[in-house]
Amino acid sequence: MLKNLSKEDEHKLQSLPLDAVMENHGHFHVKETRKFKWYSCPFHNETDASFRVDLHPGPGADYAGTYCYGGCRKQNAPSSTNGALFLEMRLLELEGKPHSMMDAAKKLAADFNVELEGQNYNSFWRRQNRNEEVPLKDEIEFNIADRPFT
Repeated sequence: MLKNLSKEDEHKLQSLPLDAVMENHGHFHVKETRKFKWYSCPFHNETDASFRVDLHPGPGADYAGTYCYGGCRKQNAPSSTNGALFLEMRLLELEGKPHSMMDAAKKLAADFNVELEGQNYNSFWRRQNRNEEVPLKDEIEFNIADRPFT
């Protein structure tokens, strides 16, 4: 679980469709089967469709994943991801943008209009939604002038 996200928020983000995340970054599939979409790998230069994006989680998996059958394996780079957060993080890194896990979570939430309710996600949200009453003083002193208001 991510440090600043609840398990429910992390699950919402990890479960986003990976093909939509790819298209959101300007990568469009080359071919499609019933279970996968194939892309030219965004992480290395190639012309073939060697980057597989699962449309649904595989047997025993919690989230859909990706796998590169091309240059990523040859370059000893990470050739697979599991879930939308990890894919988003790698795509942000490719674009030279801040790419921590929280950066990826915030971008996915904004791009896909996902409302995050994690306790530590947004301090403004926490302050606005507190159910605590502000304690008042027992007596409030008013100094009002003895003349009429004009």
